[in-house]
Amino acid sequence: KYIGFVSKVETQKLPFISTWIAIIGSIFMNRNDRRAAVQSLKEGIEKVKAGQSFVIFPEGTRNRGGKLVEFKAGALRLAKDGLAPIVPVVIEGTADIFEKNNRLIKPSHVFIKFLPAISNEELQQKDMVQLAGELYETIDREREQLRALN
Repeated sequence: KYIGFVSKVETQKLPFISTWIAIIGSIFMNRNDRRAAVQSLKEGIEKVKAGQSFVIFPEGTRNRGGKLVEFKAGALRLAKDGLAPIVPVVIEGTADIFEKNNRLIKPSHVFIKFLPAISNEELQQKDMVQLAGELYETIDREREQLRALN
C-alpha cells in the first residue's frame, strides 16, 4: 500500500520527484492560495476515507535541525475529517544529511520513533489547535531524548 505525502505545490516542478509523489497518491498544497489549499484538503480527506494514508509534516516547512516550528492545526484535519487515527512520529538527525552540509548529501545517523496512536474517537473530542500544541510538546520532548542518543 502506498503512503502519500502532503507536499507543497512547488514540488510539482521537480523532475522525477513530482512524478513519484503523484503516483503514490500524494496531494499538493498551495500555501499561497487559500481556496486551492482547501480544495486539496478536501481531496485528501476523501482519499483518507477511501483508505489512503499520508505522511504530514505539521511544521509546514523543512526544519533545518533547530527548534521545532509551531505545528499547523489544519494538517490534523485530514485525520479528523477523514475518520482516521494519527500516528505521531519523531524524526531526528535528517538535517545532518543535507541541510547542515551546504546542501551536499553526507551519511549520518537518523533516529525514528513511533509514538502511540491517537484514535479517531479521541480526535473527535479534541480541539485541533489544542491537539497541535500537545503533539508539538510531546514530539519536542521525544526529539530531545533522541538527540541525546546521537
